[in-house]
Amino acid sequence: MSISSIKSIVYMLKDMLPFNKIECGTHNVQNIVANVKMKNVSFIDLNAIYKDYSTDCTYQSTIFPGLIFRPKDSPVVLLIFNSCRFVVTGAKQYNDVVYGFQKILQSIKKYITFNDDSSHKIDVQSEVAGVLREFEIEK
Repeated sequence: MSISSIKSIVYMLKDMLPFNKIECGTHNVQNIVANVKMKNVSFIDLNAIYKDYSTDCTYQSTIFPGLIFRPKDSPVVLLIFNSCRFVVTGAKQYNDVVYGFQKILQSIKKYITFNDDSSHKIDVQSEVAGVLREFEIEK
């Protein structure tokens, strides 16, 4: 998806600047950012997460509304918001997004209030480059 976007921009630049040599070279994925929404979550206690994981977190709600969670052994960084939305960043491939999110989620599950306690699954929607994917995680 991102490579086709880059090619589109290169073609537009070629049309706008016909006398300049513009080429599309090799590409490497440096960072994948995913927006994650957990559908059956009603509350996340960011203050408690910060209190217990202060060595791995940054949280200054007056400056930035999200908690930044950087575990030492995780391939990703997680931004956690009161709206029960997450931003997963730092991944090199989509599997890193899923693995890193699941690994961090295991650590912070006790700070999450679920809408439906009877369900044994967490419904997750992730969006990477405009592509929506859904998966479930065991509680």
